[in-house]
Order: sequence, then C-alpha cells, then structure tokens
Amino acid sequence: MKLYKKYFLSLSLLFVIPTLVCCSDDDKYSFESQNAWPSEKFSATIQFVSRLENKPLFSSDADFTAVKDYALKTLKGKSWLTILDRSDRSGVVNVSKIASEGLRMMGFALNSVSSTNDVQGSCMFFNQPAHSILGVPCGKNCYVTSLSPEMEGFRSDATGEGLTKVPVSFNINFRTVRFDAQDQIDAFGGSEGVMNSLKRSGGMNMLVIGTVKNSLVDALTAKVAEADPSFVVSKVAEGAEYSIFMLAEQHFWAFKSVETEALANGINSYEISVMW
Repeated sequence: MKLYKKYFLSLSLLFVIPTLVCCSDDDKYSFESQNAWPSEKFSATIQFVSRLENKPLFSSDADFTAVKDYALKTLKGKSWLTILDRSDRSGVVNVSKIASEGLRMMGFALNSVSSTNDVQGSCMFFNQPAHSILGVPCGKNCYVTSLSPEMEGFRSDATGEGLTKVPVSFNINFRTVRFDAQDQIDAFGGSEGVMNSLKRSGGMNMLVIGTVKNSLVDALTAKVAEADPSFVVSKVAEGAEYSIFMLAEQHFWAFKSVETEALANGINSYEISVMW
C-alpha cells in the first residue's frame, strides 16, 4: 500500500503530508517525483443534486417533495456528503426541514453575494459535524467554501471469496465553488491565486467539487494548469448552462465515475465516485 495511505488508515486517519515526505523549500508543494497514485481499491461517493442552470433548485412544491423523498427515502442518511446546489433563498428553510426530519447535520456553502437580497449558495448534508466552514473571496461575487467533513468510504480487500469492502473514514480538506465569470477564474488560478493559497494553508490533498459555466470549462482547466500542473480538472457532468467539475492533485485524488438519477422537473442527482 502507498506510504501515505498506510498513514491515514492507521493512527490519525488524517492527511498530514509534512510527516510523510521530507521536502526542501523548492519542492515543498510539488509531488512530481512521487510514485503514489490513487487506486480503485479506495473509493467514496458524493451526491450532488442540481439543475445545472442559473436558477434556484426549487421552483415548486413538487420540486421540493421530489428532493425530500430522495434524501429521506433513497439516501436515508447513507451519504456522508450531499450537496443541494442553489438551494438558497427560501430553499434554505425547506432544506432545513429535510435535515431535521432526516436527523442530518447541515451546512451552507456560500457561492455569491450580489446584494443583501441576492445571496446564492448550496446546502450540504453531513452524517457527522463538519469543521471550520469558511468562505474565501475569489473575484467579484464569488466565494470558495472551505470545510473539513468526515469522509466515509471503503477499502476493497481481496479474499478467497472475492472482494470485501472495509469501511474507512477520516476528515478531508474539501472545497466547493461556482464559477460564473472569467475574473473569478483568474482570481482562482495564477501563482498567487486562491487555489495556491488554499493548498498552502489547507494541504495539497484538498478535493474540490463545484460548478462552472460551460463556456468557462477550458479557461478553468488552463488556469489550474498554469497555477500548478500537478492539479487536474475533470469534467464530471455537463448540463444546460453549468458543468460539475472535480479538481485535485493527481497523486491524491482521481475522478472515477458518475451515475445520474432524474428526480423531477430538470433536477438530477449526480452520484460522484472518487478514489484516492
């Protein structure tokens, strides 16, 4: 098993890179020389519910009922992280009812603030409390939400009877954001941009899952590569106006697959499978 995998599956179950790799100042934030790569042996899923359009998640009582039934009857609290994209404004009240009835922890990821009457974001469900939910400004009317939830995944072990899934859990450095404009992507990338600031303060092992306008996917990919070529942008799914993307350092995380389930009236649930 890879060195860093042995570490976080043993004592602390945390990614603490300085204790694993002895680095000089020149290569402190570079892992190009490392041979460790994500493995399908280690996997976890994240539920991302969205219209992938520039509008709130709920437009009717029927929309809310469909998402509620999905959260309470289909997931039943099994998802360690469920993101309800653009469940802002009055949607926050509705989502809080789901969290209360389903006994889930709830947090809010701020996406943008254009006025006191227009605050947009996404509600998040957790099985365990998430630590330090912070909003980091990233260009005009854009915030990257930074948090450390407890991820629940599996390690697949080969036995004489086939594969056995062993539960694995540890806190991760998770980020989410929605990009609407080029200036936001410019602020995110670059040598002194938000991405490099986050990785230096929170770790190279951060996992970013968010949305970006379809017309800006290539720009985001280019800016990330410019900031740090060891980080990879993966397009998870494309909608009418927005795409879900995953961003991570290639030695720590990799996008595995996505399964889409239609809920109601243009609302889909995307089950994103990642490996590490």
